Amino acid sequence: MKTSPHDSDRIDREQLQSEIDLISNNPIIDGLLNVVSGLMAVLNEQRQILAINGAMMADLGIDDPAEVLGLRLGETVQCKYVPEGTDGCGTTPHCASCGAAIAIVVSLDTNTPARRRCTISTVRNQQPCDLYLEVQSYPILYAGKRLLLLFMQDVSSHQNWQALVRVFIHDFNNILTGLVGASSLLLERTSGESHELAHNIRDLSVRMGQEIEMQKHLIDMQESRYKPIKRDVSVQEVLHELEIIFTNHPTAAGKRFVLPDNPPEVEFLSDPSVLFRVIDNLVVNAFEASDPGGDVVVSVKETPGELAFCVWNSGVIPEDITKRLFQRNFSTKPEGGRGLGLFSARLFGEDILDGTLSFTSSRAEGTTFKLVLKI
Repeated sequence: MKTSPHDSDRIDREQLQSEIDLISNNPIIDGLLNVVSGLMAVLNEQRQILAINGAMMADLGIDDPAEVLGLRLGETVQCKYVPEGTDGCGTTPHCASCGAAIAIVVSLDTNTPARRRCTISTVRNQQPCDLYLEVQSYPILYAGKRLLLLFMQDVSSHQNWQALVRVFIHDFNNILTGLVGASSLLLERTSGESHELAHNIRDLSVRMGQEIEMQKHLIDMQESRYKPIKRDVSVQEVLHELEIIFTNHPTAAGKRFVLPDNPPEVEFLSDPSVLFRVIDNLVVNAFEASDPGGDVVVSVKETPGELAFCVWNSGVIPEDITKRLFQRNFSTKPEGGRGLGLFSARLFGEDILDGTLSFTSSRAEGTTFKLVLKI
């Protein structure tokens, strides 16, 4: 990290109190400190804290702001490297790679906003802990003094979640590789009804691997969108996939799954993993909305230049729910983590497959979801 004149000695207590009083009398800064939900601090040119908001105090377990006024950020969050510096936070060998320190110095040197992410090793509840912060630094000029507004979001939980997801996918893929290998061997050594069952297990294992790979792409992508992997797909292949999945599916228990007897013999270009995922979600949704003994019917209709996959059940969707049906995280079910099936169906069906997903619902006609693809 570049050494700058802003790394000079801290101002004395009298000057510091003067700057603190100046800030405390500014209604705009006071308003920001009260309304910002994340962590916020105001720094002077020596990177000393002149004010912090209640959210930051609560997060750090601070009862009295006077405890941290005049300190620097690393000292306030008890960064474990602070004692190694010649003048505390910002002067240790580790500070050159600290995103928060870099954002602060960049703002002071260029007089422009800066944003960085950083990991701060600290101690919480007498246990070592790594904080992962997104830091935004905004320089302002007030009463002839240059100040920094520092906004911080603790994204540690999100970062930990991403790491756990990647570990899960890695370990799951290892298990899945063994399952595909074992099911392939079983397929070679069986015949008759057992052979057909082994074939279905192998196909579902391969399909699961494709789903995991697509999910990995979706998790890893930032600004870029998932790029479809297209090949020729037949209507018969799609229906066969549905038959394998829902023959013994828990949501289909006690209900009847009806597939078309004479579907169109059409091949079209699509990403089969994404397509299966969309239609699977529609079928699961239909089964969940069906009463015991009810039917879920899949039909396929070909028109010039288009192919429509339709999923019907006899239930009706209440009008107040239809307005929010495709909204992310919206669900009529009480369990947490729901409300993603129809959201993802529209996301994948329209944004990735360039199709159109719609539905109709009435007491007289039941409910039909329709995915229309260009062919």
